[in-house]
Amino acid sequence: MLKRIKHTFHEWLIAALMAGLFLMAIPLSSASTQSPDAGIKSTESDGILAMVVQADGKIIVGGTFTTIRGQARNFIARLNADGTLDMTFNPGANNYVHTIALQTDGKILVGGDFTQIGGQPRERIARLNADGTVDSDFDPKANDSVKTLVVQLDDMVLVGGDFTEINDVTRYHIARLTVDGSLDNFNPGANGSVKTLVLQEDGKILVGGYFTEINEEFRDHLARLETNGLLDASFQPTAGNNVFALAINSEGNVLVVGEFTTLNGQPRNYIGRLESNGNLDSSFDPGANNFVNSLVVQGDGIILIGGDFTEVGGEIRNHIAKFDPDGLLDMNFDPAANDGVNILVLQSDNRILVGGWFTQIGAEPRKLIARLNSDGSLDTSFGAENSIFLPLVVK
Repeated sequence: MLKRIKHTFHEWLIAALMAGLFLMAIPLSSASTQSPDAGIKSTESDGILAMVVQADGKIIVGGTFTTIRGQARNFIARLNADGTLDMTFNPGANNYVHTIALQTDGKILVGGDFTQIGGQPRERIARLNADGTVDSDFDPKANDSVKTLVVQLDDMVLVGGDFTEINDVTRYHIARLTVDGSLDNFNPGANGSVKTLVLQEDGKILVGGYFTEINEEFRDHLARLETNGLLDASFQPTAGNNVFALAINSEGNVLVVGEFTTLNGQPRNYIGRLESNGNLDSSFDPGANNFVNSLVVQGDGIILIGGDFTEVGGEIRNHIAKFDPDGLLDMNFDPAANDGVNILVLQSDNRILVGGWFTQIGAEPRKLIARLNSDGSLDTSFGAENSIFLPLVVK
C-alpha cells in the first residue's frame, strides 16, 4: 500500500488512484502527524495521523476521516477519556489534519492541508480555543501543508512541513511563530519537507524529514539547530532516506525512525540510535522489515515503535513492538495490528494510545484507534459505551 505523498514517485501514483476512483464513483472507506507521508497511506483510506492528550484526559485526534463513532467529524475530533465521542467539540476542517499540539493555556494548535476550519478561513495552520472554536487572534498562513508543530517553553511555535512561505514571507519548510502568530526571524531553511521537530532540554532543536540541506549546508535528513536557527556544526549524522520521527532518551541519545536502511553509513533498517553528538550507537540495532512511522520512549527507557513492519529483530511483530533500552525485543508484548500504525502516544498512566489504519488490534475489532495496557493487552474499557463493532471512522 502507498505510504508517502511528497517528494517521491508516490505523489504521481496517488493522483492516478484518485482519478480512477473518481471515474468509477465507488464509495470507499477513506492520514498528522503527526503525519506516511508517515502519514498518508492512500487517499482512499481513513486514517489517524495526529493525537494528543489534554490535561483532563480527553484525546484530540486528527487525520483523513470525515465520520467518527457514526457522527460527522471532518478531519478532527475529540474523544472523552473513556474513548467515547465528545459531542461538544466539532470544529471541522475542509482537508486533512496532520499535526496537533497543545499550548500551556489549553489552546489547541492544528496543522495540515486545510484552508478552512471551524467555518473560518485558515491557511493550513490554526489555533482553537479549548471548546473547539477558532481563536480569532491567531491567523498565520502557510502556502503548503504543515506536518509538525511544537510549542517551545517560551510559547513560540515551531512549524515544519512542505511550505515555502509563511505569512507571505519565504520560509523553506521550517519556521517559528510568536504567540500571536506573527513570523519570527528564525530562518534556517531546508531544501525538502520537514516531518518532525523535537526540542532538547537545552533548547536546541532536532529536525528530521526529506531534506538534504539546511542553511545551504549538507544535512542528510537529520540536523540539529541552535536556539536561533543556526546549524549546530557539531552534529552531522546522516540517514540514507527520509526520517519520520525522533525521540530523546534520558541519557540524551537520539532515537531515529523512518524509511532509511543506513544511518551514518552503517546498515540500520528503519530504526537506529545516535549518541548526543550524532555518532552512531553501535550497540543498538533491532531492525525492522519496513517503515517505522512513530516511536515513544518511556521514562524508564523502554521504546515503543509503530509502523508498516511485520517483523522486528527477526521476530514477527505486526505494526507495533516494544524494546528494552538496549534494543532487545520484549517477547511478551505483541498486540498485533492488522494494518499500519502511524502514531503512538503514551498516557501518564503508561497506557498506550495507538492510531493508524488498522481495523483490528489484539485480535479484536478496533478501527483506526485503540488503547493498550502497558503489557500490550487491549484496554477493552476504551470506547465501551460505543459498540466496538461500530467503526470508529467511516467514510
